[in-house]
Amino acid sequence: MLSKDRIGLKYPVQLDGKGDLASATGLDLEKADIMFLLSVGRGEVPWDHNYGTRIRELLHGHVASKVVARSIAFRECTDQMNTYAPAYRVVGMDVLFDANLVRVSVSYVERGTLTTERKLATFEVNR
Repeated sequence: MLSKDRIGLKYPVQLDGKGDLASATGLDLEKADIMFLLSVGRGEVPWDHNYGTRIRELLHGHVASKVVARSIAFRECTDQMNTYAPAYRVVGMDVLFDANLVRVSVSYVERGTLTTERKLATFEVNR
């Protein structure tokens, strides 16, 4: 679990009322980090070309069914969570098509805890 001392940027990046970038701590930072990991395209982060998912590339064409889209998103998100956020495990996935956007909802739990409180991260990907 994240300590309350860690501070990072909110996702999506936004300004606070003082003209600085808004920051997050605790559970807000955890969710922001996971949403950034899953919504950024693979290769977009210059210091780590394996960081991020290929969901945008794989769903760019017309996917035949929602089941195929869900399995693509589940595989990509699970691979990234296991590599970059091993403290969490993906337990569910939902994909919703909306015009030129694909809305991906990822349910995840913290590994190694007795409580199985599901957390949800939802992000949009352009088709």
